[in-house]
Amino acid sequence: MKKLLLLPVLLLVMANLSMAEMKAPEPDTFQCKVKERCDILGLTHTSDYDGYFGYNKNFQAYIEVISFDRLLNSAKQRNRAFFDKLGLPSV
Repeated sequence: MKKLLLLPVLLLVMANLSMAEMKAPEPDTFQCKVKERCDILGLTHTSDYDGYFGYNKNFQAYIEVISFDRLLNSAKQRNRAFFDKLGLPSV
């Protein structure tokens, strides 16, 4: 099973625009469009309702949609546990 982390969702949304038309959408509008796409793909909410996940048969891939803040927090927690096991100070 492939794992696909959809961080550059903004690039996927704007892929059909020319460079002259390209501008970042308003955060609320963008978030609404991401939620719509996740619902269309049949993805499931995470337990904290801060993201989506699921398997897509068309892409034959596991899809996970999370915020950048959640990605950083998860990495910090994971690295902290790893450093603790090694007996190294965590930053």
